[in-house]
Amino acid sequence: MSTVDALATAVEDALEDTEQLLARFLAERTAHARTTAPVCGALWTDLGNLVGGKLIRPRLTIAAYLGLGVPTCAPSRPWPPRRSCCTAPCSPTTTCSTTTSADAADPTSSVRPAPG
Repeated sequence: MSTVDALATAVEDALEDTEQLLARFLAERTAHARTTAPVCGALWTDLGNLVGGKLIRPRLTIAAYLGLGVPTCAPSRPWPPRRSCCTAPCSPTTTCSTTTSADAADPTSSVRPAPG
């Protein structure tokens, strides 16, 4: 798999995770708003209906984040990582390397995703 293909796959995986997170957030906020006032629930429903399309901005943001090198145990990561180069569980004291999509695609690289 080429570096470009590896990055494209990683971007699509992260975008799928982002869409699921956003859908869950909107559903939770809509449900909560409906208990407050029906008009509030309607506003959240309308907001949820606006989300979608090509999602160019999130796609470019994710591509830049992944393409420029990702701390593999970044606790502020907005989505659960599918792959990690860390074999130890992430914690504030865990020292992790930074990997790029090129590392994952390069068969000679010593940086390898953890199994699973």
